[in-house]
Amino acid sequence: MNSVLPPVRDILGSQVYRLTLSHSIIGKFVSEIAEFITLDLSVRCDAPSGSIGVLIFGDTDGGVGTICFRNLQNGIFGLQTGNKQASCHRLNWYDLLMCKYDDCVVQYSQQLHKEWTRKVQYCPKLNCFVSCSTDTNTALIMCDVDRRRKTNVFKVNKGVNSFEYSSQWNVIVTGGLDRLLRMWNPYVTTTPTASLRGHESAILHLVINDKGGQIVSLSKDNLIKVWDIQSHGCIQTINCQKGGDTSLHPPTALCLYDKRNILLTGAYQLLMLENEAKSHNTYSEVVTHQSPLCTALYNENFNQIVCGCMGSVISVWDVETGEKIIQYSKVHGDREITSMTFDPSGRRLLTGGRDGKVKIWNFNNGACLSEIDMGDTSE
Repeated sequence: MNSVLPPVRDILGSQVYRLTLSHSIIGKFVSEIAEFITLDLSVRCDAPSGSIGVLIFGDTDGGVGTICFRNLQNGIFGLQTGNKQASCHRLNWYDLLMCKYDDCVVQYSQQLHKEWTRKVQYCPKLNCFVSCSTDTNTALIMCDVDRRRKTNVFKVNKGVNSFEYSSQWNVIVTGGLDRLLRMWNPYVTTTPTASLRGHESAILHLVINDKGGQIVSLSKDNLIKVWDIQSHGCIQTINCQKGGDTSLHPPTALCLYDKRNILLTGAYQLLMLENEAKSHNTYSEVVTHQSPLCTALYNENFNQIVCGCMGSVISVWDVETGEKIIQYSKVHGDREITSMTFDPSGRRLLTGGRDGKVKIWNFNNGACLSEIDMGDTSE
């Protein structure tokens, strides 16, 4: 739906955007819509010729605007920026809508979403733009730049915070407040092709590594998860708190530089994660206990692994993060642990030792709840 914006006083100096093609700066301009704030911006230029470009923006009114440049070689909006005294140009929004500037066409769809437009992205392979919001009924919208084809609307419970389109895999991946990553066929709006479960809090941002066939997602609890696009499995979990003090300002955004395998994340503080392939010569085996293991158990209720060793030590590990949650020693004094199992509820741990005793534990805090003396110190 094309419409004219509510009354606009003029272009104010709140946002400055720069378009760059190869080694030359094509232009710079200032733009603000009076009643609404621009939340996200997407720029795409035709690399071979450097003559065609598309600028797409989303605002707090749920609107999405597109500005198509037909000849960037003459300067953005037909304005050259070589004059140092006039390096910043103020443009009137009504003049843009009336196509008074050379070689550019402006279209604006008011309230395309019922909530703020969180992200916009131009997809040249689909010849359309994609935008998202946290509204369930207009969570993701795929619309033709020229507004000629039918608009595809994807409904997602609690909306979408972030999305990414991969032209190589021809898939749209979305993430939002319901903690699910969804993979969509761009032309099938009814049901996602896959739903990836694993996050325990809202998904804030995600990127796609086309070369590695991976999805990288960031959640509100400071966890980054890496997913395989083909198997839909989580192959790695990274705790951002280990890389720096993120307690006051947890990371909210991701940026992937796939040429060097570098992932940037941050809010007020930048954190760089680099993937380095380890050679066989530098490989070191991880040892969890100093004594041989006697039993390792998986607990479905808490998604944890509980293992005990002959040194009478029990360790509890988180499956998702790989972190040791708790460890307690002298479970059976100086005697070895010979057997372990969970009770039917999966909430209590039973251990048997060479001292002839059976003990019942709250394995999450290491408290011994009960002790049974079998009266025989033999195994």
